[in-house]
This record gives sequence, C-alpha cells and structure tokens, in this order.
Amino acid sequence: MSSSAPPAPTARKRPWYLVLALVMSSVFGATGFVEGWSLVTYYRTPDTDLAADARDIEDDQDRALVKARLEDLTAALEQDKARMFPFAAAELLLGIALFAFSAGAMAGRSGARSILVQVVAVQAVVVVLMYFLTSHVRVAARELNIVSKTAQQRKTDDPKMVEDVATLSRRVLPAIEAGQLVFRSIVAGLVLVALTRRRSLAYYEPAPEA
Repeated sequence: MSSSAPPAPTARKRPWYLVLALVMSSVFGATGFVEGWSLVTYYRTPDTDLAADARDIEDDQDRALVKARLEDLTAALEQDKARMFPFAAAELLLGIALFAFSAGAMAGRSGARSILVQVVAVQAVVVVLMYFLTSHVRVAARELNIVSKTAQQRKTDDPKMVEDVATLSRRVLPAIEAGQLVFRSIVAGLVLVALTRRRSLAYYEPAPEA
C-alpha cells in the first residue's frame, strides 16, 4: 500500500515594495551607524586632532581661516556635548538595530518586521530632533566644509568665481539641508507604510499547505 507524500507548503511571494523598504531601512541603519560611530569616537577620544587636514593648505590666509572654522566646530561640539553625545549613541545603537532587524525581516521573520517598524519610527524622530536641537553644530560644520572647499578650489580656479560659489553655497545649503530632512522623513514614512501593508503582513504569516 503506497502512501502519498505530505503536501508542500505554498511559496509566499514577497511584495516588491517590501523588498525596497527593507533595503532602505538597511541604508538608514548603515548611515546612522557611521554617523553615530564617528561622533561617539570623537567624544571618547580626547586627543582627536581635527586640524590635521588644515596643515596641507599652502596659502597662509586660507589655512588660518580653515583653522578658525575648525575651532568653531570644536567649540560647538563641546558646547552641545550634553545633547550631541546622547544623540550620537542613539544613532549608533539604532543603526545596528536597523541593520540587524532588516536582515531578519528579509529572511522572513515576522518578529523582526514588527520590531523594525518601531525602530524605523524611533530613528526618524531622532533625526528630526537632531536637526532642530543641534543646529549650532550643523552650521559650524557647514561653514567648515565651505571654507575647506574654497581653499582647495582657489589653487586651480579663478578666485572671484570661487568666492561667488562660496557665497552661493552659504545661501543654498541651508535650504538643501532642510530639503534633505523632509525627503528623509518622507522616505521613512513610506518604509513604515510598506512594512505594514496587508500584503506585507500576509507574507509573514505561516504559509498555507498546498
């Protein structure tokens, strides 16, 4: 007497937007980890030398200006340490969690997806809070970036054009930073929607037998 083989479970199809959401949450995790790690390392390493790059600038005036902006950034980081360090630690831990739970959700683990939804939401809130509560550091870092690029470009480009670009950058970059925050928040919202849609939830349910 022959016995039939047990029915094979029906393969579950993963929605394309779920895959995209998991990839984006992994990207959020990687960028958050890198940013958080760099800030935590700075605060935990007292002898960090931020002025090393300024020594490579040949022009004395440019080198002095870059060093001055570096001192401004250092002062801003120290002034806002009570805020920056907790935010940096949060970015670091949330980045690790995002990457780990994204991998678990990609592997089909329902519990990982549920936790991932919460972590994505928390990280989005942290990013917004950092933007508004640490603006002093952001402005100092922006100005350092502008003067550093200006010093490098002055070696090969027309000085007047370089100054015009620097002036334009000071006007445009604040709007770009705000736009990046809005875009980042929208993407985080779309990731949450994708993770909680009905087809996404159905993917994590036990597969029915054929």
